[in-house]
Amino acid sequence: KRAAERAAINAPLQGAQSDIIKLAMLKIHAWLKSDATDAYMVMQVHDELVFEIPEPKVAEYSSMISHIMTHTAELKVNLSVGIGVGNNWDEAHWPPSPTTCPQIIDLGAGAYDVILILKPGI
Repeated sequence: KRAAERAAINAPLQGAQSDIIKLAMLKIHAWLKSDATDAYMVMQVHDELVFEIPEPKVAEYSSMISHIMTHTAELKVNLSVGIGVGNNWDEAHWPPSPTTCPQIIDLGAGAYDVILILKPGI
């Protein structure tokens, strides 16, 4: 009985989270096409979005991606975003190790994670 109760409570929350991240992806895609043509949204994995971004643009682009994601929906609670940066998904995965990813931009552990993969040769 308790498992059914947990599932009944959890399902709408997971559905809402899925809807919010999809809306954020659409807004980010539009921004990438118009203002950040040198960056790419590579994939979504559960509550993570993975991007390929030139290293010189990491601070600028992560700030914009975070802003878009945290302002996609108006809720009674704040949405937060954690951002990891690295040369591959393992290095950048949230929460990254400070020794393997010293350039981490900590925007707070949150409902959504953004993984920025540095584009090689840029």
